[in-house]
Amino acid sequence: MMKKILTAMALSLMAVACTQKEEQPVQYGEISVRLANEVGVEVTTKAYTELTPEQAADYWVYITGGTEYAGYSSKYAEFEPQRLPLGTYTVSAENITAGAAEEGMGEKRLYGATEVTLSTENINPDVEVNCSVANALVTVEFDSESVDPAQFDDLKVEVTGGDNERTFTVLAAGEASGNLQSVGNTEIWFNPSTVSYKISGTFIQTGKVVDITGSKALVAKNHMKILVSVNLENGQISNDL
Repeated sequence: MMKKILTAMALSLMAVACTQKEEQPVQYGEISVRLANEVGVEVTTKAYTELTPEQAADYWVYITGGTEYAGYSSKYAEFEPQRLPLGTYTVSAENITAGAAEEGMGEKRLYGATEVTLSTENINPDVEVNCSVANALVTVEFDSESVDPAQFDDLKVEVTGGDNERTFTVLAAGEASGNLQSVGNTEIWFNPSTVSYKISGTFIQTGKVVDITGSKALVAKNHMKILVSVNLENGQISNDL
């Protein structure tokens, strides 16, 4: 009888042992990052050159994704390889934020992102992020051979676009006031958007009012040039895109 009881207890213990879930240890991998930079503003080929540590020092690097991962950000000069649980992550980098790229005349923004999966087969990946031009350039020029600012009253070009529809005014002559104005030929950066322009002023000799408008949808790497010129025979003003 005792032998049967002991056997029953042994079988019961075996059943419990077989149903217990074995805890698997969390496995980790390490992500290292290198930055490369696309060559030129208007790019027709995938030509990249690796940034030197000095050139990339102030770029911001971000790691997002994974499971219940709060994310990581650091300047490239201060970046340290990140030890993370196995999973899929997005590594991105930029020289400035989209908002900062539209302050005043704006600034060329370089941005790139790539996805990496940490796995037992890819435990220590060296991730290369290719940064390319992420915004658009608008150049306003007054034709020096035909445009004499002294012949016009308040000749100017107003350019509007970007994330916040900011308007930048380029004066043919005079003095700029504030960080959203300039005098003479000017380069302005906008985040991808429909950019509109207005050329206005008065031709003093005839009193003719100039009023020319237009717009164009710009994407990353676009460069739109607005060339303001005057027909010297009749004082008609025109714009070439």
